[in-house]
Amino acid sequence: MTAEVMTTSEDERVHVAMEKMTNGRFRHLPVIRHEKLVGLVSIGDLVKHRLAECEYEHKAMRNISRPPDPEARLKESPTSKPSWG
Repeated sequence: MTAEVMTTSEDERVHVAMEKMTNGRFRHLPVIRHEKLVGLVSIGDLVKHRLAECEYEHKAMRNISRPPDPEARLKESPTSKPSWG
């Protein structure tokens, strides 16, 4: 049992909450709003959230860095918008 209860707020950054949990070696963190308990977050919740963020960032970077498909431009009608993927 922990003598001093570590908490987080709804607007605290995910990496900050993860640091608290890692440094304190605990797997759950109470979520407080206006000095009242509004929830409980687990390390699993935070890891899933962070993984989803990484996957989103990876897809965005892949789409940004992918060169346009020249074949797609030839297939477009003159009035349609280009499809860069």
